[in-house]
Amino acid sequence: MSRKSSPQSVESKLSNHSVKTSLVETESIVIAPNGSPHKTTHYPRTSGDNMSKHQRYYARNRELVCARQREARRRKKVLRVSQKMGDI
Repeated sequence: MSRKSSPQSVESKLSNHSVKTSLVETESIVIAPNGSPHKTTHYPRTSGDNMSKHQRYYARNRELVCARQREARRRKKVLRVSQKMGDI
């Protein structure tokens, strides 16, 4: 993936600020065209969960839908049983 404009050097952005950062940290930061800093290194998840945010969102949504449907079926069954008891 290539960027349209080249990022500015970290030194030019950090020279005006009195921020103390290690050399490793400043080497891994790239300043985007809009001025926001971005880290160039990507660190893997450490939680042990290999699902993406997208997958976690849809898994949770699926759980909520199933729970809602289960509760609706339970209410419907209770209503049906109570109506039968009232008829007898």
